Amino acid sequence: MYTQSLPHVALLAFIWGTNLVVSRYGVGQLGSILFTGLRLAGGGLVFIAVIAFTKREWPRDIHVWKHSIVIGAIGTALSITAVLGSLQFQSAGMTALLITTTPAFVALAAHFFLPDERLTWVKSAGVALALAGAMLVVLRGETGLPGTQGGSPIGYLLVFTNVGAETFTAIYVRRYMQGMDAFGVSSIRIVAATLLVLPFGILLQGGNVTAVTPPGLLALLYTAVITVFVGQLLAFT
Repeated sequence: MYTQSLPHVALLAFIWGTNLVVSRYGVGQLGSILFTGLRLAGGGLVFIAVIAFTKREWPRDIHVWKHSIVIGAIGTALSITAVLGSLQFQSAGMTALLITTTPAFVALAAHFFLPDERLTWVKSAGVALALAGAMLVVLRGETGLPGTQGGSPIGYLLVFTNVGAETFTAIYVRRYMQGMDAFGVSSIRIVAATLLVLPFGILLQGGNVTAVTPPGLLALLYTAVITVFVGQLLAFT
């Protein structure tokens, strides 16, 4: 790992860790799909505002748009919808624990799809330990919620859908998108994801937010600005 990436990784770990705790509160008030759509829309508006006030320009290269929309659909729309949906079936801590298998799956996929990232014995041992730990949690039926026995297969399925989407995105970005402008890619990615998720959220869960409490609105604001805007920039960088 390049040492200059360590501050980005540490900050991103904090952002995504707090994201699950805050999101679980927001999902309880709005529903997972609507909450996802609204937070993406909020993050997208921040990107658009920055572009407008700094007089930046949208990328003009069609390849940038094509690749950004792909990772927006899979790595953002599908990924975030899946992981927030899992919070309806298990605790934020349990979801976070299972998500930690993502680096193991990325390392495994990179061995086959990225010629410069082959598995070593050390990496292989780490992958095996991570997957064995996740398997133990799933087989025990853990939910992380008090008074709840037997984990929901739906919750586990949604978490590992997120893991698969994040794995795909990591490999895709490394293979096809190196050298692209992080801000331009992230802005297109978030706007594309918003257009995919928000209409379904309104259709399936309604667009009425009048019953949302002030803490719920703060949760929405935090996840839109910190997780979506800052987090996506850090992740791509």
